[in-house]
Amino acid sequence: MSIPKGQYRLLATKPITAPLQTVLENSVNGGDAETFAAARFITACRGEVSWGSRAMDNCKIDLLINFEHPWMEQAKEKSYKRGEETIKKMVIEKEKILILVQVKSGSSYGEYTNDCLRIKKLAIEACHRTSHSICILWVDRDGNDVFWAYIHPRLKPSDKFYGRHHCLTPATRFDLARCMAVPNASGSGAKGLIISKITGEPKCRRKRARSVYKSGALKAVITPTLGPVQLTRLAWKHMFRAGRSVIYKERSLSLIPYLTTILSRFPDDQAIIASEYWESGNYQYRSIEHLLKYRGGQVVLGKPTKPMGCPKLNNVVVVIRLIEEIRFPKMWASKAMLSQEVMRRVVLRSAYYKPERNGNGGSEGPRSSDKTLPKATEATVA
Repeated sequence: MSIPKGQYRLLATKPITAPLQTVLENSVNGGDAETFAAARFITACRGEVSWGSRAMDNCKIDLLINFEHPWMEQAKEKSYKRGEETIKKMVIEKEKILILVQVKSGSSYGEYTNDCLRIKKLAIEACHRTSHSICILWVDRDGNDVFWAYIHPRLKPSDKFYGRHHCLTPATRFDLARCMAVPNASGSGAKGLIISKITGEPKCRRKRARSVYKSGALKAVITPTLGPVQLTRLAWKHMFRAGRSVIYKERSLSLIPYLTTILSRFPDDQAIIASEYWESGNYQYRSIEHLLKYRGGQVVLGKPTKPMGCPKLNNVVVVIRLIEEIRFPKMWASKAMLSQEVMRRVVLRSAYYKPERNGNGGSEGPRSSDKTLPKATEATVA
């Protein structure tokens, strides 16, 4: 390229080389990874970030990030004066989530291949230097992507595998809210819940269950781990489809009046059993099916054998499936009004109960940890 007279190109003779990733560049690459991860995170989750000083490095807390909880909120009354008049107004305030973050990068700490994230044992051990839960942000230097993993203090140090949904996107704030959820005042599991079977003619039973299902009380159910859940025709058609077993239809029918109570409690087990990703237009879509188990419930089997006796009860496990779908722009990192373009919906897929076996309802996956098996359809505890 010819240079116009009177102008200079000082770097024209300097070769363009790929960034080095040797031990000598660890300090520079590590600092760049922290800045890159922090910028991506606060853009995706609309958060605020504070930096851990280098003096705190032995504690392995690189970033302190907080953002608004996606669904936990409370109404507060605030008053202000307008002249001599005092005006009271109800204000909705969102709860804040505070996350302690370690930023890692390079192949020593993780790798991402075939839609499977592998966080290596070395990164897990670094998290155990504190007694807190730590969110690892692993930066893929070659792919220019950021991935996350929420590590609890009691997690055993070993290589952990996670699914594609652990790539940092605007959907991450919903995932972190799920991972950080704790039992609330409503309690956990189905302990103390006694399910009575709906009696009468089949058509009458179904009509009564249908009216309860469609009632306004069931339309705004807030679950501690997934937020608002909608009860739509999707679940009704799935639970009472022609090819389904009559026994499971009866169990779903009997469980419908108790859905509000059960969903408001913290599940004993929660797992991701299927996931799907696709693109349409300028948007990305993510659909995940969650399996929730509530142990300790009881179902009435029959009438008391004695006039003043108690009815026969059988221990059961309540099983609920929910579908979560999230939509966000493909180029979300460059959107100035990202919050208005992120949409999420959670609906009921099915609900039923089954007899409890060996006191734990069978063996259908490990208990609560956010771990994903490297398979297309994953049996993942969330």
